Amino acid sequence: MSKKKIILKCLKYVFFFFFFLIVLLFFGGNNTDNVWNYGVSHALKMGELPYRDYNSITTPLYQFIMSIGLFINDSYLTFLVEQSILCVVFTIILEKLVGHNYLFVLSLLLFPVYYFIFPNYNFLVMLIFIYILYLEKEKKPDSVIGIFLGLLILTKHSVGGFVLIFSLFATKDIKRAFRRLLFSIMPLGIFLVYLFLTGTFFDFLDLCVFGLFDFADNNNYISYFFIVLTIICLIYTIYSFIYKKDFLNYYLLPSFTLLIPILDMFHSFYFLGFFIIVIFIREPLINSKIPISIACVILVMTFACNFYSDIKISDFVYSSNGHMKYVLVKKDEKKFISSILKKYKSYENVCMLSMYSMYFDIESDKKITYFDIPLYGNFGYDGLNKMKKKISNMHDTYFFVSDSENRQYANELNNYVRKNCIFKEKYNNMEIYYME
Repeated sequence: MSKKKIILKCLKYVFFFFFFLIVLLFFGGNNTDNVWNYGVSHALKMGELPYRDYNSITTPLYQFIMSIGLFINDSYLTFLVEQSILCVVFTIILEKLVGHNYLFVLSLLLFPVYYFIFPNYNFLVMLIFIYILYLEKEKKPDSVIGIFLGLLILTKHSVGGFVLIFSLFATKDIKRAFRRLLFSIMPLGIFLVYLFLTGTFFDFLDLCVFGLFDFADNNNYISYFFIVLTIICLIYTIYSFIYKKDFLNYYLLPSFTLLIPILDMFHSFYFLGFFIIVIFIREPLINSKIPISIACVILVMTFACNFYSDIKISDFVYSSNGHMKYVLVKKDEKKFISSILKKYKSYENVCMLSMYSMYFDIESDKKITYFDIPLYGNFGYDGLNKMKKKISNMHDTYFFVSDSENRQYANELNNYVRKNCIFKEKYNNMEIYYME
């Protein structure tokens, strides 16, 4: 490759980096999941232990990766810069998989909202997943594929475990399957050693294995629109097994685990995105100018749609001067948020029960705890009773309580505080209680 082509290629990926960063800054800041994902990486940087000090229901590779940059500068902006780098890596892999169609496929993944590239472990699942497809396509050694299968399990075990099983079948050879299995165990072994050394092995089992029963019971709602799309994908999978004889068949089936147990729009973006990528691996378009032209139109439409109808940037400002500075909040809410933050920081023994408790704990430089992601099914097996017991033992503590209409939010904990603590005052939208 000539020097000129190398420079142009580098400039192209620099452009993508800033594109992703701008999207994440202006269209991702008001997403609670983004704040939570930053929060758990921030907790790692602060020396806290996953599963023991704060709740996490997946294996922790994503939060470990995203905590690296925070040791240089612990801010939400650094977190988004790291996510933008991962997005560029994803784009490079996508280009290797689908050739000149990559921009068109990327535009489909981002349309009509930018959920697909928001910072969370599902994105890393997709990145590693499609890299495994690339390794399969290029017939790379089973040892390399095995290592990345292990890394996929360390990103989201409920998906990675099934992908590993079907990948072993894809080899159609016992010796090759054994080699993949052996090398997949290597990263998993390192993780197990970490769990035992930190004394968090049983906490991990409680949250990420036994706790999945609670999670499924409390979060098994579905969208009928996405059921129809899932059925269409299932029909395509059956068609593939009959008429398409390639390795992709063995990865289509485990991709359905991306929808378990919540069949909603957010999880469907990754599931449908995977199918779109598989289709374009198999059926590349011949004329490169057509998909690029359409892609540019789709990207402009997506940007305009989000800018005008969803975010209305003129109504937003940066929230603070602390760790969360580059989270956008509505202008009329900034004073309200600052007021609550000042009040919250004035108490020494304090705990917040709110969808936004992670934000306030980060800004107050308080430890991240199980109360910062207060969702049904996120507390381990029989989690609600465990959390109520935690609250009952938190003597001489002030609780800031705010309900949420989010169906996953554990309002039962708020009601438990109301019944068992002394009401002190109502401050803005927060009720303040005291546990003697």
